[in-house]
Amino acid sequence: METRIDLINYLIKKFDFKKYLEIGCQYNQTFDRIEIAKVGIDPQTGGTLRITSDDFFAINAEKFDIIFIDGLHISKQVEKDIQNSLKILNEGGLIVVHDCNPNSEIAQSREMTGGAWNGDVWKAFVKLRQEKGIDLYCINIDFGCGIIFKRENRNLLTDKILYTWEYFVRNKKRWLNLVNCQDIEKIF
Repeated sequence: METRIDLINYLIKKFDFKKYLEIGCQYNQTFDRIEIAKVGIDPQTGGTLRITSDDFFAINAEKFDIIFIDGLHISKQVEKDIQNSLKILNEGGLIVVHDCNPNSEIAQSREMTGGAWNGDVWKAFVKLRQEKGIDLYCINIDFGCGIIFKRENRNLLTDKILYTWEYFVRNKKRWLNLVNCQDIEKIF
């Protein structure tokens, strides 16, 4: 397993998921490679609906088995997308969040830069690791793919968090609950 696409398709097969939502489709790089019933939202290109995630959640009545969040890479919006996704997630479903483990300070900038841009997604992910009602892990592939379960947090993060790049680099293994691919089965 090397990419977010591999991970999502693995999860779909493992849990026999039937319905997929993607937030932030852009050029359909992931969306086109998912082969179950799907809805994709993006305000500019890709997916099936030209709409922002906030507008989608305001009108949506459907539930989904697996939701992939790769929209606006700003922590406040990512946190909002996760919270809204939890409300429309079927029992036993999963949320996958892309870009949780940036590999450079410039890639985690809130402004889009040349090259890989992860934004500060990691900040939303780390903040939510401190909540009791959801369980979060980050698979160490493709700039970090966070997996969120709607279940009791099995490894609650209780650290005092300083949301700076330096502290993130020193603590990311614990803060992200970082898991390598070969250990993925342990989280289920």
